[in-house]
Amino acid sequence: MNPLGVRCANLQNRSVLNGDPTSFAETHTRSRVRIPNQSSRLSKGAARWRFFLILEVFDSMSQAIVVQTTISSSANAEKLAETIIQHAQGACVQIVGPMISVYKWQGTIQKEEEFLVSIKTTSQAFPSLAELIRQHHTYDVPEIIAIPIVDGSSEYLEWVAQSVT
Repeated sequence: MNPLGVRCANLQNRSVLNGDPTSFAETHTRSRVRIPNQSSRLSKGAARWRFFLILEVFDSMSQAIVVQTTISSSANAEKLAETIIQHAQGACVQIVGPMISVYKWQGTIQKEEEFLVSIKTTSQAFPSLAELIRQHHTYDVPEIIAIPIVDGSSEYLEWVAQSVT
């Protein structure tokens, strides 16, 4: 298993580079990729193929993602979490904090206590979830990022997909 747990084709088999990447990725999504360390050398062509194949596999896997945002208070985080679940835009929302965020805003370094809101959802629901977050968020520019779930319990990922409309 590679350090990232990414399902993909084993690109050490250089014969891949002579074939069609789309059909290869579709037929090899169950094998594991060996992510070369920095001392490994791939040709530019091999690197492009590796990138393409990983993207193909992400498209063909479960569309589960984790969306993260930060918010200023526990009460606001809980209110946002309930709104997300009520609108079926997330299967589960976790709130972590308080934590300290350090960032630059309008030329000044800021240090604020925040709460991390982590939402399990699907890539299909992301556009409407992002809009829902914007509508109910107190920040001018809220953090709204999506992180792909590259592997996980099939039962859990199925539950996530069924819980989100």
